[in-house]
Amino acid sequence: MGLQIWGGSWENIFTIKRTYVGNAIATEQSETWGWSLPDGHYADYQQRTTENSYDNAARLQRSIVRKSYLESPDLGGNYVNWESTDYTYCGKQFTATTRAIEHYAGAKLSGPQPPPELIEIQDFVVDALGKVIQTRDWPLMGDEKDVTVTFHPNGVEKSERWIGVFHNTEMGQTLVFDESGKLLQDDKLAGHGDGRGMYRWLATYSYDGDHLAERQTEYSWHSGWTGDPLGNAAVTVETYRYDGGRLAAIDSIENDESCTWELDGQAWVAKNCTWTAGPVRHTAFGYDAYGNLIKRIVADGAGAELSRWTAVADKDDNLLCELQTDRGSVSSFSRYDYGCW
Repeated sequence: MGLQIWGGSWENIFTIKRTYVGNAIATEQSETWGWSLPDGHYADYQQRTTENSYDNAARLQRSIVRKSYLESPDLGGNYVNWESTDYTYCGKQFTATTRAIEHYAGAKLSGPQPPPELIEIQDFVVDALGKVIQTRDWPLMGDEKDVTVTFHPNGVEKSERWIGVFHNTEMGQTLVFDESGKLLQDDKLAGHGDGRGMYRWLATYSYDGDHLAERQTEYSWHSGWTGDPLGNAAVTVETYRYDGGRLAAIDSIENDESCTWELDGQAWVAKNCTWTAGPVRHTAFGYDAYGNLIKRIVADGAGAELSRWTAVADKDDNLLCELQTDRGSVSSFSRYDYGCW
């Protein structure tokens, strides 16, 4: 059971109840009551129940999810949803097939209730480390994503790559891993079909033993105008510092590039591209006597605090309370146990 406050404008009370089969979740029921602050003029109620069944090898066999949503009468967004996902296994591969049915308030049904509709088929493969990798995602009412996966000789994932259009804006991604499974590169593309251009994020990772030492992210945006001119770009370098085996701090430095455009014949080209210093950030982490992460403070280059997350956890790493502030003002607060704060 918990209490959440979001930005001083919305409050939720929620409950989550679970039952288990061994270490696996058998059932879960969550309920959330929400209302606007300060007068509660708007309110809503959400309920979600999940029922899982497992085969003789303790693998998930079927997951049934039922959702309902009710809100203030003047908003009219009420609905109920039923969704069932069945899993079939073949060696180190498995497939998830999802069927669903949904009904919105005010929608009239004529004749018998329609059967659940097949909405998605997903394929997965498991590497030598037990990592689950998605190789196919076929929503029945949308774009398809097929992922090419390669493996190192030891059976650990080496790379995965897909290219196309998915969910209207995603256009491709390439991931590269070393033989121990650590991520080395993440190259992601996104865009719009309405002339707003293409975005690219290229992140590269380096390590000191098992610890992440540095991540460099290169961002760029090219306009969809003829010639695809570069509009702006940024390079952010994050360095990670540890105290023993625990992350102690992250320092990041950003540099930004912006360009103007000129028409050269039939195409636009980027001109007068200039780099300027961008934000500098220092993130410090704090831990309690049990080793639980309970503090994360972000400051700018001058040392001024930008945000702070603090928490209370028990000796088993169960989160009891958490509080988020931005520039000194509370933006969210969650209480999962009334024994703290």
